[in-house]
Amino acid sequence: RRWAATNPRGGSGVRVGWGGACRTDNGTDYSRIMVQLFAMQGMGKPLDRSCAEKLVFTVGRDAALLKQEMEKLAAYLNDRTAVAPEDIDAICTRSAEYTVFQMVDAQVAGNNLQTFAYLRDLLRAGEDRIMVLAMLLRQYRILYHMRCMLDEKTPQQSQAQLLGIPPFAVGRTQQQAKRFEKERLKAAYDMLLAYEQGIKSGRLPQEACAENALLKLEEILRGQSA
Repeated sequence: RRWAATNPRGGSGVRVGWGGACRTDNGTDYSRIMVQLFAMQGMGKPLDRSCAEKLVFTVGRDAALLKQEMEKLAAYLNDRTAVAPEDIDAICTRSAEYTVFQMVDAQVAGNNLQTFAYLRDLLRAGEDRIMVLAMLLRQYRILYHMRCMLDEKTPQQSQAQLLGIPPFAVGRTQQQAKRFEKERLKAAYDMLLAYEQGIKSGRLPQEACAENALLKLEEILRGQSA
């Protein structure tokens, strides 16, 4: 515990969780670096901290891809200067992590057509089904813990840090978690965990595991929503 408190990074040298997308190895805010990069490149397209975090979460952490997406944003804005969240949604390439976030958002809202449309997008992009399952597991773990924090009235300013998510995503994650009792979210998380372990142990087949997981989640979530 003492080591973890002073070494909050994974083996890659990057902080784990969504927060890792917005911090560099020495803890410097990645958002600030991106703002500086915009200025250094002479784009003249400032973005605030929230938009910077959204850009990193949407696109991913690859520096070359981030540079490419910032250039796309600059061209898209044309004569406008400030970047808005809607601009990022309109023009930027979405990472697999962000697409899973959207997929879960659609599922908890009961939009199954959109849920499976996001899954098809992931599979067409070359994502492996077992990796999609792992990202689903992670997202439902976050939702379960968010629901626990809401029930325990954990201050909102602490939620992003405790969950390892960027501050801009807290509001949406709260909305997702509020739709269900924590027992139902725990059941969803436990199912995904058991399913993943069954596949890794060879007891369950990998074929269509992402599709099956979404169907099983639907059965759990629609049993009795809060």
